[in-house]
Formats: sequence, C-alpha cells, structure tokens
Amino acid sequence: MLEEIFSYFLDIIDRFTPGFVKPDQLIKFLVAGFLGLIVDTGLLYIFVEFVGFSPRLSKLISTESAIIMIFFINESWTYKDHRPGTLLTRFLKSNGFRLVGLVVGVFTIQVFLDFGLHLVVANLLSIGLELIFNYTFETLVTWKAHKS
Repeated sequence: MLEEIFSYFLDIIDRFTPGFVKPDQLIKFLVAGFLGLIVDTGLLYIFVEFVGFSPRLSKLISTESAIIMIFFINESWTYKDHRPGTLLTRFLKSNGFRLVGLVVGVFTIQVFLDFGLHLVVANLLSIGLELIFNYTFETLVTWKAHKS
C-alpha cells in the first residue's frame, strides 16, 4: 500500500515538472538537503553556545560544512550514476552554485519581508526558491543528470 502511494506521488511529480526532473532523484536531493539543514543548524548551535564563536563566523562554518556534506551525499547517492569531469570540478561547481543559492535566499527573504510577509513564511518561500535554483543547476550543470 505504501509503495503504491509513493509510486503515485512520483508519477505526479513526473507529470508536472520540467523534463530534467527525475522524481526519485528529486526526493534524494531533498533528503540530502534536509540532512544538510540538520547539520547546519546543529553546528551553528554548537559553535555559538559551546565553542563561543560569533553567530556570523559560526554560520559561515556551519553552512559550508553542510554544503560539503550535501555534496558528498549527492555524489555518492543522488547522482551516483552521473559523474562528468573530475571530483574536484564537480565539488567546485556544486559549492559555487550552493553559495549563489544562499545569496538568492538572502535576497529573496528580504524581498518577501518588504512585501509584508511573516518571517517564517518569507523564509519558507526563500528556501523553496533556493531549492529550485540548487536542484536545477546541480542536475543540469554539476552532474549533467537530466532525462535522456
């Protein structure tokens, strides 16, 4: 029963998304991102509360740590069958896109706040735009894993 529901959900994603989106790949990408969110938040808390770093420095370290972890999850799981170029090239592309995605997120959350949206709603919308940006560029450029 659960497998049928999951299959139905994948069919819906496949039907309503651009041609380069592979539903199972998208789900793996989301799982990697969620794990990155946990690492980012956990390290941020540890560095501020226990190590005594400033929130800004802690955020830089925690975000980059999460980006690196997400890269290796995507490298070994999400896009394991797509490895164009060298590992270093893929890593630099991925890291660059994620950092640009972060800028997209910072910019868009401010725009949403300027339009009067609540902080949590603005953040969720911003994360959604970052997700679209990151998934698109990671799939098409870093791993070149679009549908054939």
